[in-house]
Amino acid sequence: MTTITFPQPCKRLSMNDRMHWAPKAKLTAQWRKAAATAARQQLGPAPSDRMHPPCLVRLSFPVKQNRRRDAHNAAPTIKACVDGLVDAGVWVDDSDDYVIVLDPRFHKEPADVVIVELIERGAIAS
Repeated sequence: MTTITFPQPCKRLSMNDRMHWAPKAKLTAQWRKAAATAARQQLGPAPSDRMHPPCLVRLSFPVKQNRRRDAHNAAPTIKACVDGLVDAGVWVDDSDDYVIVLDPRFHKEPADVVIVELIERGAIAS
């Protein structure tokens, strides 16, 4: 398993957001860039260092309060992060041949740090 961490760049996007496309695009770009930058810094400078086999991906987001959350509302943020990892060359693309996203988790510590776990699928049948 490989772990990538990065500071939360801005507020999380939610399926419940009803915002204009322009501010939403700016937030999406920040998440995408943060994930790509972290992957490049933590997995290595060469594209061959960053390339991974098909993986299960789980993101864990920082929260301040212990309350119930609908994990699926984080889908736009997860999509932006996975796209950033593709931008960094972790996979060729984000089709299910390469990436299967698991439900996200939420954590209080470490504060303001997003954790991305890349779990190699290995012999798991598609």
